[in-house]
Amino acid sequence: MAKRRKKSTRTRRKKRGFPLLQWIVVALVAILAYKGVDYLLSQLSQTKDKPAEKSHQDPSQKTAASQAFEPEKQLPKEALQETLQSINLDSGHLLSFAQKKAGHQPGPQGLTGTAPGLVWTGTGSNPQNQALDFGQLDTSLVGIKPSQLEGPPQLEAQAFWQEGSKEVRGMKLFLDKDNRQVEAYAFITPQGLQWAKLKHASGKNMPAAFALGTTERYSYLLKSRLYQGKKYLILEIGQLDELEPYKGYVWTVQAYYFDGQAFIYDPQYSKELTKQKS
Repeated sequence: MAKRRKKSTRTRRKKRGFPLLQWIVVALVAILAYKGVDYLLSQLSQTKDKPAEKSHQDPSQKTAASQAFEPEKQLPKEALQETLQSINLDSGHLLSFAQKKAGHQPGPQGLTGTAPGLVWTGTGSNPQNQALDFGQLDTSLVGIKPSQLEGPPQLEAQAFWQEGSKEVRGMKLFLDKDNRQVEAYAFITPQGLQWAKLKHASGKNMPAAFALGTTERYSYLLKSRLYQGKKYLILEIGQLDELEPYKGYVWTVQAYYFDGQAFIYDPQYSKELTKQKS
């Protein structure tokens, strides 16, 4: 019986040891938790006390944003704003539109009963506006009066020629009661807007504008081409013989390259293309 009581005493001593180990673990966990909360509170305090960083915005950017370009404000009072087409250029902005024509009622979308308009607006704090005079095309459009032009000019998406901030931009113009179209070219520089000049095969100087399409006797086609590093406009003129129209058109080709100032007639290349067309 004495041995049994001794064994029971050892068992009870072992059972008393377990609570001590548990208290040690709980104490360690409590210490670690305290340290973690203390670190978190210190970080929050630093964030709160840290002054907010100020955004340093460039004053010029703020000014530019507040002075955003508004093309509608650059149009003349006769312009139909719903017909506006605006293109951003290196030298400014090019605005095409239809405008009211005296004695006419504008048709749907300004396509009829209107006159074409084109305005260039330069860049800078005090931009200047300059408008093209479509009446100057009378020397280029034989048999067509500038007053026949109607609707907004349809500007080409890409420049025909560009060098720095200078460029030549093509456009399509439409005619009242005539199925032909006019293709004209404007020359834009930082100094302003004007019609691109063309030195015609006849020797005359005139705006670069061409009436394209077919009449009873003639057919006019215009193409662009890169040849020997130069940008060319190729005008193909077909003529029917009144006595023998069944023979088809007899073609003559005129080639003009842009030299940075004007379209220049190239007689040698024109002769070569005419031979190829025949």
